[in-house]
Amino acid sequence: MRLRLAIWGAWLVMLGWALAGCTATAAQATPSPTPFRPVAATPTAPPTAPRPTRSPSPSPTATAPPTPTATLSWLPLIYEPPIQGSGGNYPPPATPPGKMPTAMPGPSPELTDGSMLTFLLLGSDRRSGRWFRTDAIILVVLRPAEHSVSVISFPRDLYVYIPGWTMNRINTAYARGETSGYPGGGPGLVADTFMYNFGIRLDYIALADFQGFVRLVDELGGVDVLVACPYTDWRLKAPDLDPQNPDNWALYTVQPGRVHMDGEMALWYARARKKSTDFDRGRRQQEILRALQAKLFSPSVLPKIPALYQVWQENVVTNIDWHVVARLLPWARSVGPARVRFYRIGPNYIRYWRTPTGGSVLLPRKGKISELLEEALGPAPPERQQRLGITVEVRDGSGRDGWGELAALRLQVKGYTVTQVQVLKEPEPRTVVVDTRAAPDRATGLALTRALGLPDDAYRAAPDPNAGAMFVVLVAADYDPCFNPYK
Repeated sequence: MRLRLAIWGAWLVMLGWALAGCTATAAQATPSPTPFRPVAATPTAPPTAPRPTRSPSPSPTATAPPTPTATLSWLPLIYEPPIQGSGGNYPPPATPPGKMPTAMPGPSPELTDGSMLTFLLLGSDRRSGRWFRTDAIILVVLRPAEHSVSVISFPRDLYVYIPGWTMNRINTAYARGETSGYPGGGPGLVADTFMYNFGIRLDYIALADFQGFVRLVDELGGVDVLVACPYTDWRLKAPDLDPQNPDNWALYTVQPGRVHMDGEMALWYARARKKSTDFDRGRRQQEILRALQAKLFSPSVLPKIPALYQVWQENVVTNIDWHVVARLLPWARSVGPARVRFYRIGPNYIRYWRTPTGGSVLLPRKGKISELLEEALGPAPPERQQRLGITVEVRDGSGRDGWGELAALRLQVKGYTVTQVQVLKEPEPRTVVVDTRAAPDRATGLALTRALGLPDDAYRAAPDPNAGAMFVVLVAADYDPCFNPYK
């Protein structure tokens, strides 16, 4: 039973492996942005209910969400999380506030409550048994009563207050906690950093390293990644070459579609940033995560469980409670892709700033980040709930491997329910969205069409009583699968 539970736990921490930052030195190149369609609109937080806090600080008040159902009765008492920290009694800063590089913010009111479980996934390099900066930081929030998940990416250079120390990059908190004798060590200081700066209670933390990621992907026999956007970056010509020698690097391009990757290639794709940004890297990391999720839940994994568990034991540091994992395993299988929401603290939520010592960091726009987190941690917005009731069938006549699944994924990220993806034998002349309902609704159809990045004239009404879905998307070779999954 414990080995089976490792599969779910491995899926959970794979994102920590996939999200770590690249530290190798490549040949000199002029950075150029990776092509993708950024989301221009800034998320607006929906009304949220009062949430309990550890201090007298009041939480926002608004319309109350639905009362959690009895399905939450098996959850542990998570107002007192298993991560040892200061419990809200933060030690005074080591650097006097007047001498800090920036003003020290006040503590945030708590946004998390008993209706959710939080998992922080960290990816870091490990040398000589020591963990270094956690250049991968992603929060996974489970709301069991709603069968929903929110995934929130935090940039490693976010400049925050590290309790008991000073203002610094958020990726320094774990190592500081390990070396300073902080209560609970690295996990304790990371937990207090998140509570102080964002009002987020951390229930569980998983920390993993690079080589474990490579080993696990190779044990799985590689993964099939649905690559949405073409990507070119510097890559070592062979993994055993000296990364300090510029002659050992060459530009490598991955084209859109289904791409089979071994462990080394998957790690490169998740970490590369010489010709990209940390923000765009999150898009590629999530592609890796989805490929890992699909592979880890496939029947072909069962014979490999002992080897996978060995990799888990040797490369993951975590306080994940296996009893909780056992309860969550059947629940996790029932959560459809349309119920997973993706967020990031991106360019609209920070200000670029250079420290007095010359470091380039990201100053939080605290009000905007709070709005984002309130939406991500709260119930799904009403418009997304409505999209869950819209069914779509995707028929792929593009002649390109994986393009139909990329179109389906794009719709699922927006909250639409995709019933099936069918590969056609004959090519389609043009990508179109067909409204098959007896009473077509142009406004709803255009919203779906635009979600796919298609022009309005790609929508057409053709009622079909025999259709198995409300809409049919016909994917042709003219479809551009490149999109940004973030809210």
